[in-house]
Amino acid sequence: MAMDAMAMDAIAETDAPQGIYPLQQYLDAWAAEHHEIHVIDPGFVAALTQQAAVALESQRQRWEQEQETLKAELRQARSLSHEQIERIRHLEQALDQSLASLSEMQLQVVNQHLLEAQLASTEEISNIQQQAIARLKLQLAHQQQALNAQLIETQARDRSLQTLLNTMEALTQAQQQELAQLQTQIAHDRADVKAYQERLEAQLEHLQADLNAQQERTLALETQSLDARTLAEHLTARLEQAHAQVSELSQILSDRQIALKHLEAELQQAHRALQEQQALLDRLQQSRLSKASMTLAVAPGNAIAEAGSSTVMADLVAAHAKIAALEAHAAKQTTAQAMLRHACQELEEERDRQQTRLVELDNQTADMQEQILRQAQQTSEYETAIQHWKDRCFSSQSDVLKLKALLEHALPNPSAELSDVLAALLAAADETTEPGSPALLKTTPFSREPKVDLPDFLLRRRNHKTRRS
Repeated sequence: MAMDAMAMDAIAETDAPQGIYPLQQYLDAWAAEHHEIHVIDPGFVAALTQQAAVALESQRQRWEQEQETLKAELRQARSLSHEQIERIRHLEQALDQSLASLSEMQLQVVNQHLLEAQLASTEEISNIQQQAIARLKLQLAHQQQALNAQLIETQARDRSLQTLLNTMEALTQAQQQELAQLQTQIAHDRADVKAYQERLEAQLEHLQADLNAQQERTLALETQSLDARTLAEHLTARLEQAHAQVSELSQILSDRQIALKHLEAELQQAHRALQEQQALLDRLQQSRLSKASMTLAVAPGNAIAEAGSSTVMADLVAAHAKIAALEAHAAKQTTAQAMLRHACQELEEERDRQQTRLVELDNQTADMQEQILRQAQQTSEYETAIQHWKDRCFSSQSDVLKLKALLEHALPNPSAELSDVLAALLAAADETTEPGSPALLKTTPFSREPKVDLPDFLLRRRNHKTRRS
């Protein structure tokens, strides 16, 4: 009895959830000590049963609270997974728009190649014009020689006819003055042609340097375009991997929900088993009270009490083992939940990195678009310069025609050499203005501000940069 009182005090001093394992140890010691006495105190059994029921009920309530907490966390993780899937879908749409923009940039590069071909044809035209200028210089030299010879011939004719044709002296002097003016005009024309040739050569050198720089920028832009395309393909693969990880996490969540349902079922079974054990203990106590009043059957009563006590102890040991197994399973579920939460955090970090990388790709694409627009503007400027030199060429042709008209007016009957010089000048002018000549090849017009269908985010970035500048 003293030992029973000490057991009751130990149970009362410990709380219900933490007193299960000390109670189990004490029961084991008590069973070993009273194995030969075969006597069970009814009050001790009732107190033990009550304490065990209270402890189990408190433990069950705490498990139910933990299960509710786990369910809430699982629901929250599922909602976060759905939000991540939606964000990834938006990122895929942005990537599709970037690919469309890259294809448009390729079309712009093709147009740039056409422009280079046109610049090459312009260079050939300039070479032809330079050759024409050289021929014109040679023709002017022959014309000068012819004029000098004609002057000498005229002077000799004047000296031979001076005695006979005094009346022709005034006409001869007038012709000499006209010839002097013609020589002066030819000298001025020669200086103008030389200056025009020098300016044309300088312009050709400048255009050649600009063409080389333009080719280098085009190669750089093509390299950047290839890098951007490779980066877009890499990001697409990373997004597919993220989709696979989200699917795996969803499967893990569903498996954890099934495991939690099984755990709830096992807890309910354990609760029912504890209720059955409590009912069995109540029946055993009633049977002992009824048989304690029978004084004639002491020995058989002791045997029945010993058998009932053994059954109760076995049931208690099984219940404790079941409780330990359930606690271990709950600990495993908690560990799995922590691992799942950590995996979700890693997936969110990976998503943030991908978003940052996409923003960088958008910035690079916008910069490339701006460079292409600047190239188009420079191409338009080159086309304007080419048109200017074509106008100058037509102006030179007009000057040659004026020179012909002036010579015809000054010399109604020119010499054969002068006629040949004029014919050569007109032939050179006709060669530079033939319909099939490269000088009149029409270049593809480029608009001052080419319109390109840009994605929404590139349009917003371009407008923002325009306002900021």
